[in-house]
Amino acid sequence: MANYTGNNKIVISTLFITNPNDIFAFINADQFIGTIPLTVNFSSEIFSGYPPYTFKWDFGDGNTDTVNLNVQHVYNTLGTFDVSLTINDSHGNEIIVYTFIKTEYSYTYLNYSAIEHALSNRVDNMQIGVVYNETDLANRTESLTITN
Repeated sequence: MANYTGNNKIVISTLFITNPNDIFAFINADQFIGTIPLTVNFSSEIFSGYPPYTFKWDFGDGNTDTVNLNVQHVYNTLGTFDVSLTINDSHGNEIIVYTFIKTEYSYTYLNYSAIEHALSNRVDNMQIGVVYNETDLANRTESLTITN
């Protein structure tokens, strides 16, 4: 059993090998949680089985890759995504390994010192913008107008 912790993530995996000729593999990601757009580098190692291997990544967001064993994928929407890698060897053995990726909001906070400055110096019609990254609402902008 392997336990991985850090960056607000806990991944626990348990491995049972019943036949030494079966395929054994694992996947790793350089990050499991982040803000969109989230670029994740996935890697995998294959042990045992009979080469050559075929494989299929399913990134959980409708995208797949059947070309590369080690891949990079960009998540552009919010959510938790179940990622799988299916590996087949030349003798018909198959293994499917899983992990997950979670994407979150990215926030830009208001600069309250700018608001204080506008109010104390009687600045007219000061514009303060806030940009949010949200699901299906790319780069939505909201603004606040202060009028003295």
